[in-house]
Amino acid sequence: MKRAWFQPVREAVPFLAAAALWLAPLTLSPSSVAFWRGGAYSDLVISHWPNALLVHQGAFDAGRIPLWNPTILSGTPFAADPLSGIWYLPNWLAVLFPVALSFNLLFLVHLAWAGWGAARLAKAEGVEGRGALVSGLAFAGAPKLIGHIGLGHLGLVEAVCWTPWLLVAIQSMVDTLSRDGRGWLRKSALLGVIFGVIFLADPRWSVPAGIIGIVYAAFRLARSHNIGGSSLPMKRVAGGATASGLFALGTAAGLAIPLWEFLQLSTRAGLTAGERTALSLPLGRLTNLVVPDFGGWPEWLAYPGIAVIVLAALAFAGNRPKALFWWATALGGGLLALGPALPIYPIADLLIPGLSFLRVPARFLFLTSLSFAVLAGLGLQSLLHSSKDARSRRGVLRIGIIASTSIILIELANALAPGASNVLRARAFAGTAFTILAFVWLGLMTRGMVGSKVGVAGWVFLVCADLALMAFSSLRIVPADSVLEDRASLAETVAGEAAGGRVLSPSYSLHQPSAVIAGLELADGIVPLQLASYRDFMSESLGFSAEGYSVTLPPFPNGDPTTKWPVSLDPERLGLLNVTHVVSDFPLQADGLVLDTRQQGAYVYRNAHVRPRAWLQPSRDATQEWSPIERIELSVDAIQIRARGPGTLVVSEVSYPGWRATIDGRMAPITTVYGLLMSVDVPEGAHDVVLEFRPAGVYVGGGVTLLTLLALAGLWSRR
Repeated sequence: MKRAWFQPVREAVPFLAAAALWLAPLTLSPSSVAFWRGGAYSDLVISHWPNALLVHQGAFDAGRIPLWNPTILSGTPFAADPLSGIWYLPNWLAVLFPVALSFNLLFLVHLAWAGWGAARLAKAEGVEGRGALVSGLAFAGAPKLIGHIGLGHLGLVEAVCWTPWLLVAIQSMVDTLSRDGRGWLRKSALLGVIFGVIFLADPRWSVPAGIIGIVYAAFRLARSHNIGGSSLPMKRVAGGATASGLFALGTAAGLAIPLWEFLQLSTRAGLTAGERTALSLPLGRLTNLVVPDFGGWPEWLAYPGIAVIVLAALAFAGNRPKALFWWATALGGGLLALGPALPIYPIADLLIPGLSFLRVPARFLFLTSLSFAVLAGLGLQSLLHSSKDARSRRGVLRIGIIASTSIILIELANALAPGASNVLRARAFAGTAFTILAFVWLGLMTRGMVGSKVGVAGWVFLVCADLALMAFSSLRIVPADSVLEDRASLAETVAGEAAGGRVLSPSYSLHQPSAVIAGLELADGIVPLQLASYRDFMSESLGFSAEGYSVTLPPFPNGDPTTKWPVSLDPERLGLLNVTHVVSDFPLQADGLVLDTRQQGAYVYRNAHVRPRAWLQPSRDATQEWSPIERIELSVDAIQIRARGPGTLVVSEVSYPGWRATIDGRMAPITTVYGLLMSVDVPEGAHDVVLEFRPAGVYVGGGVTLLTLLALAGLWSRR
């Protein structure tokens, strides 16, 4: 029993140590936050951190998980937002414990999980222990993966780190089907659940994961046969695929059902072809495959490491069918990353479900990184096996010469190109130096001057040194306290003056974590999924164009929220949203805006046309006459109101499917007024009106997910 537990632990330890190396600054300062060196913002701080704080407040203060997020965009469906993180169970670590430390631990553990998974995948491809170790290190330390940690893409990193395990599960299922078929249901169910987990971590990555999963399954099926040597029964294959699909859908249902409803009503549903490929990898950036792009923008990082590329080339000296498959996969990821630069992406956009909701084709480069990692393991194995045969050694050395020469020529072409910057030249010369080192080490091993153990250790050192240098150049560390202190006093001051009302900032002057801590509710926000009805309402309220997609509301013309842009405020429309104050980094002018104070470089305006959170008006059409209500209480996912009718009760809350209203305990219909807000017709007399957010899709989806996981546990508990 001890050995059964010890073996997985022993396998995982090297990758935990490597993850601590890639994230060395965070390892030494675990209460800090990692930022990409070239960026001032991080999605971890903008979205994941405030979401964790919101869940913490709801779970510990009110005793329930919030399904509606009142903190941004005047309210948005929280359980339907993948960035809420509530459906991916490891994220609850950040809800239960100190946030910065928890997020850093999540990154560390997932990098180790990715490395372990890549090593297991390499073993499934026939790579022995030492080669598998290099595969795991190459993927866990992939510069693109580390770079996205700097961008704060928590869910994306988590989902990508599950990808090698998805392929391992496919290999296990296919092997089971190709032998006697016993246990195929358990293996198929596990495969489906892993894919569902990827969806729960980040639905966007489920599309590339699904593509590589289908391609890899086809590759394994094409090379498999059962013991009798006959072809694999298609009924058995169909049964396994069906079971995997059902378990995948069941696992993902908790998020998938409410998300699908949200998507149909969001601005994401209207992405144009240009917006779907706006963040493609530029064709000229392909040379960065062999040029170490120190500190480069993570979305365009293609560099897997020089030692990794050299070893990947050596894979052709061994099992060529496998080498060809993984090189084709690496190439396919690179081609898809280019977006519309080549015809392959527009065709894929038409054929692949879900691809039309994605915006960053360059993320297909993660598949390239994983492919190179597996190839590196295959290449190292070919190198080690070549020591037994002089002809094999010559073949390996020949491939090494071709690969190294090609890399150096590309490096020199970049360094000597007209107009090349000093930075580019430095990167090219660094790549050349790593290439020479890798080739020299290859030569020493093929000539027998270095033993296999020392030789493997040298390759491990080259891989780790190269990737660690890339990691250090990509990340900068900021103490968590300084992140939260950024304009915290401004948020507290405005919260005191707003007295429960909403606040708008056309310049992102109030950062979302500080707003949540101060108890502020914002009418603006940064989030990929936005209701189209809210965007349209705000476009008329702030004077920006409703055309085009933006992750920020309002959209910032040049990407810098602090730069002045032509704001045209309508305080009366903002008053309908209970916006009591407007905070801006630049001065504003509008009838009804009164400058209260300046603090920490921001202008704080009071809105003279603000309306309360709820009011009565004579009818749905009589929008100018209104009167106050008697009482209102706000709680998690609920609003309790005491109002005296007759009239239309307007609640300054965004109308969305899942809100239910009762008057004195009896169900009442909700209608939408002003194109956005909820209203309920109240009869004559004093009445208690309660609005609760109880989306059926969340409960149905959550129930299906729970039953699916219980079914998996039942299958695996059977002997």
